[in-house]
Parts: sequence; C-alpha cells; structure tokens
Amino acid sequence: EEKYLEAKLDYTEKRAEKAVKAAEKRGTDYYASKWIMRHLLTMEALQKPSTEIEQYCKERWEYADVRKYYIQNCIEREDFDEAIAVLKESILLDEDYRGLVKDYSQTLKDIYRQTGNREAYRKQLWDLMLKDDAGSVDVYKELRGEYKTEEWVHVREEIFSKLPTYAAIDQLYKEDELYDKLLDY
Repeated sequence: EEKYLEAKLDYTEKRAEKAVKAAEKRGTDYYASKWIMRHLLTMEALQKPSTEIEQYCKERWEYADVRKYYIQNCIEREDFDEAIAVLKESILLDEDYRGLVKDYSQTLKDIYRQTGNREAYRKQLWDLMLKDDAGSVDVYKELRGEYKTEEWVHVREEIFSKLPTYAAIDQLYKEDELYDKLLDY
C-alpha cells in the first residue's frame, strides 16, 4: 500500500546494501541485483525525482539489470543518444556474457531502425548476423529486407562464407530455399 512505500524504500535499501556486501564476498550478484531492482522500482512507485533515480543507477552501474533499467528509461524518454551510449558501454562491460550482449545488440538495432539511422541499423544487423546472434533466421530475414533481390544473392553468399562454424547455416539455406546447399550440408 502507498502508506508503506517509504518503509519499503528503507527496507529495500538496507537489503540491497547487505546483498552487495555479501556479493563481494561470494562473487555472485544475483541477490544484490534483485534487491537493487526492488529498490529502484520502489523509488519509481514513490515518484522520486528522475535525477535521484539516475544517481542511484550510476552508483550501481556494475549490475547489468541496473543498466538495462536505465536504458529502458532512456528509450521511454526518447533520449536515444544516451541509450545508444549506455548500450555500447554495456556491450563492452558484459562482453563475456553472450546472452546479454545479444540483447544489447538487438536493442541497439531497434533504436537505429526507430530513429531512421539506416547505415548504423544495417551495420548492427551485420554484427548480429555474424557475431552476436550468429545464424539467426529472424536477423537473416531482416537483413534480406535491406537489399534488392539481385543484390541479396551476393550478400547471402558473403554471409554464408563469414558465419562462424557453430551457426545454424542449414536454417538459412532452408529460409532461402537453397535445397541443393542444404542437402550438401
């Protein structure tokens, strides 16, 4: 209830601090991240000033969930330049976590498409196709939509030659009805 939100804010702050200290000892940040996010959501429910929420985020910047929350807020405020900067920083900070990097790259691609930055959008599609979400049929379809039919024949061959070995190239062959290549594969 609303009358208990201030008490909840104090409680979540204490739990977050305790969890952060425990995470430093254990080397796992699951509970710290959980309590930090609960604290942020309680701040939001209390309609704390955005500068105060942003400051709290910056203090807990090492947590991917905090950066994802901040990125989402930037997108909602249509502060796309800040969202792009944080996404690029997050890709570097979390480079060892492929799932996170894939999510950041997808969000970056979507922002570029939404803002009409076609060159950056196309480059991000290539990064996803060959690295961050290698061999994704959805990315493949989206990339195909960026090229004329006669161009696509050459582009897809370039994709096939550059894909990492673990990518599911058979699904891409199937998508473009390249059944000879699929059978050979």
